[in-house]
Formats: sequence, C-alpha cells, structure tokens
Amino acid sequence: MENKIFNAWLKSSSIDKKTKDLMKEMSHDEIGIAFNSNPIKFGTAGYRAKVGPGNHYLNEKTYYQLAIGYAKFIRYKFPKKSTPKVLVVHDNRYNGGFFTKIVCTALEEYGIKPVINKNNDLLPTPIASYLIKEMKLQGGINITASHNPKEYNGFKCYDQTGSQLLPDDADKIIEFLPTWEDALNKNIKVNFTPKYISELEIKRYFIDVFKSLPNTKVNKKYLKLVYSSMHGTASYYMSNFLNKLGYICIDVPTQNYPDPNFTHAPICNPEDECSLDAAIILADTLNVNIVLASDPDADRLAIAIKKDDEWVFLNGNQAGIIETYYKLQKFKHTKKTPVVVSTYISTNLIDRIIKPFNGKIIRTPTGFKWVGDQINKLKKNEFYINGFEEAIGALPSTINRDKDSFQTAALILEIINSYNAKFMNLIDILEKEIYPTYGHWYGSTTSLIIKGTNWKNKALNMLDVLKNNDLTKIGDRKIKSKIFNVDADAMEYHFENDSWVKFRISGTEPKFKIYTNLYALNDNHTYDLSFTQKLQEESNKIVEFIKEYLKI
Repeated sequence: MENKIFNAWLKSSSIDKKTKDLMKEMSHDEIGIAFNSNPIKFGTAGYRAKVGPGNHYLNEKTYYQLAIGYAKFIRYKFPKKSTPKVLVVHDNRYNGGFFTKIVCTALEEYGIKPVINKNNDLLPTPIASYLIKEMKLQGGINITASHNPKEYNGFKCYDQTGSQLLPDDADKIIEFLPTWEDALNKNIKVNFTPKYISELEIKRYFIDVFKSLPNTKVNKKYLKLVYSSMHGTASYYMSNFLNKLGYICIDVPTQNYPDPNFTHAPICNPEDECSLDAAIILADTLNVNIVLASDPDADRLAIAIKKDDEWVFLNGNQAGIIETYYKLQKFKHTKKTPVVVSTYISTNLIDRIIKPFNGKIIRTPTGFKWVGDQINKLKKNEFYINGFEEAIGALPSTINRDKDSFQTAALILEIINSYNAKFMNLIDILEKEIYPTYGHWYGSTTSLIIKGTNWKNKALNMLDVLKNNDLTKIGDRKIKSKIFNVDADAMEYHFENDSWVKFRISGTEPKFKIYTNLYALNDNHTYDLSFTQKLQEESNKIVEFIKEYLKI
C-alpha cells in the first residue's frame, strides 16, 4: 500500500539528499511508524520518539511543528503579555543544541523571547524547572528523552510554575499544531536573539537546594561516594555541588562527561542495576561503600550501598520511604499538616508512616506533572515533606516542580551521615526502625519489554486478559478485589493486609509493568530479616506467575 506521507517527504525540495537516502534504507515497519496520518500524542512526559525522518520521528520539521504548537499555546495562555519568555534547554543527545535553535526560531516567529543556557550548553532538568519559576518565565521546553536509548529524543513542556503540563494544556498544544504538510513545506532558517541564563541564576539554585535540607550542619568530612552522570547533564554539576557540601565525591572518569553516543554508559536508565556496573567496580577498587548515579537529564537518582560485602540497590519506593520517614522526624514539631505526594502505583507503607504525624498522603496518576500540580495546590496550613514515585524519582522540597537528583543526593547523604553515628546504614533504617514499627513490607517493579511495531496492541491485550479472568488467588494470596483504576490507568488486584499487585502500560517506552506491594501476613513487629527475604521471594513468584499466565 502506498504511503502518501513518505512519498511527499521524498519529493519535497525542503528535505536534503542525506535524509532521503536514510528514508530509502528504512524497513516497511519503520516507515509505518515514522510516516503515518495518526495525530501526535503526548505521553507521560511530553513527546518521545526516535530521531530520524518522518512526521512521527523527531527531526527539524517535527521540532518546528511542536514548537509552533507550544508558541500558540503560550499566546493563548498569556494574551496580554507583549513579549512572553520561554526557557529552551536540552540534554546531551545528538543535535540537542541544533533542535534548541529550531525551537527558538519558531518561538520568535510568535514574538516569544527564548531563554537559553550560555553557549547553548546543556542543562539538567531540575535546574530548568527551578529557573522557569525563579526567572518568572511563562513556560519552558526541554529537549530530552531522559533515560531512553541514545536513538531517542523528546519534547517536554512546562508551565509558568516549572511544572510539566497537565493533559488539558498538552491537548491544547496538539490542537494548535500546524499540519505535517505545513511543517514539511516550511523552509526553516535559524534566526533568533535569545536571553541567556547567567551563572548567578544557576548558582542560586544550588544555594536554595542547600537551604532546603533538614540539617545543614551535619558533619560530612569523611563521607566518600562514587558518582556517575551516565554521560548526561549532571556531568559538570553534581560532583562539584556535593564536594562543596563537604562530601568527598569521586567521579567515574569514563562516564562523567557529556557524550551523545553514551560510549561508556550504553545502559543509561538508573533503574537498571547494570547501569551502575562501572561505578561499582570503581567503588570496590577504592573501598567506597556508597554509589550514586543520575540519568542523562539528571532528574532521577540511583542509590546503591555496600552492606555485609554485598551491593544493595535501593528502588524508588525504598528511597522514598527513607526520605519521608527522616523528614517527618526532623519536622515533627511543625504546626502545619505534613503532606506527601506519591503515585497510585507507589508503596502504601508511606500511609502508615505519616498517620502518627496526622499527615496527609496525596495519590496521583503516574508522571511527575501530577506531583508538581499538587505542590501548586498546597494550602497555607500544609507543610510539604516529599514527593516521590517508584521509578526512583523524588522531589524533597518545593523550590522547583520536577524530579531532582541533586536534592535527592544531598538529602540521602545527609541521612547516611546522620545514621553513621548509630552505626546504621540505609537498609538498617528500613529493617531495624521502619519495618518493625509500621509493618514488614516489600515492593518491586518489573518491566516487560514488548517487541514489534504493534507493541501497544500486544500490551493492551495483556491488560484485557488481566481485567477479564476468573483468578481468585495468586500463590498464597487470596484476591479480595479486582479494580481498574481509571486515574492511575492501571489494573489492580488487592490482597489482604493492604497488599496488592498492579499492572499498567508505560507511557514513555514499549513496556508492560508489574508492581508488587506486599506485607507479611504474620507480622510480629520485631526486627526479623526473614520477613524481608520471604516477601521478596513471594514477590518474584507473583511476577513469574503473571508472566506464565500471560504466556510471556
């Protein structure tokens, strides 16, 4: 069947020979993905796709198209603003700087002043979120694909608070998009006059991170760690920041510089334990027992510690539990209501922890835009403690509105330092303080990669199987109820004792996700390591059962 969009690109005088040669090498399936008449849709965090030719891949035509949609949105949102200002930043991926220029050119066509980093340098996501609010800008565009493979890039949009756009606003951008024909026929000439971010404005961000810490006077002199930026935007920032705080931060030399090819960090998703291999090897060589790593846009933080000569990796739930528990203790005398924001698929142990403090837990759909939205809605009598999700993303303060590896690193190191005096590490906090008090718990996230161009249909079929079946039990757990949570866009199986397993389709990658949240059935509320081990084994069995049931 003839692909009219593909042929239009081949015939267009605005497409260069090199691009047309690439098009001729594309497979039939890839052409179907890259060139089709379906409307562009935003996912969990904006729009992500492979870089390459096509009206659904990312290239100068689609970036121009998306930027025009955003420019019209800003004009719609701020009709009385003569010259709105919008931040445009990028990560370390190929052509990020060039795509920034394309976006800036499109914005200026609508009388919007683009604000970029000096020399069009890359910039971490949390700093970008902070600057939008602090510089009183009307919005922001982040050219990043976060932890996706190197072949990808993205278009992430922010509002004037530095929060990612909610669906209603994102839909408005899609509504304002020019057609693919208009974008294809446009002869784009880069031409814009930006405002530049100053070093002082970036420095102010790190000052505010420091001020937001619960205890700025903790003794940090002898605490060593190994850190990896995974070739990303934190390469020039994180170790410098942590060293100034007083820690001894040792870079992984092969990974701590920007590299679009991810030469020495082919796995750049910090949820994957393999992404920390180089950092672990260096830490073992130097006899260091703490490893931290950021993903390419520096919004998420991986944490690993050495306990009893074994490396233990903390997942996002475990880190969020520890951070929240510590901050609640530090701010227990506040007269305001403590508030924690987390997603429907993240641990509910946090509900038990905050209850004695008469606090409030707010649940949101997946995606940090919802956490930012809830921060914007905080009341005067409420005190923000933490916002986190199971995918190792956290925001410990309200100085910005997106996940923040810098804040998380500073807070986690403060906690480690504080408990060093008790001869306890992060795992000890969980097993000796939190679990005996609030219940022995274990949670996991399993991502099943779905291959093929029709991966979405396969994943939807899997979800349908889990919605419509006669299962009454999984392992030793009786299923009390099956609910499809519309807000979470997830199927939920609820067991006894607050335990559950949930299922959803990723909004950023071809993955089907399984989340477990289990409590010991016969909990004696004492320090008992066997509970954790048994729950982990049970979680693994539940995941294997689901995989077999889905015939994966």
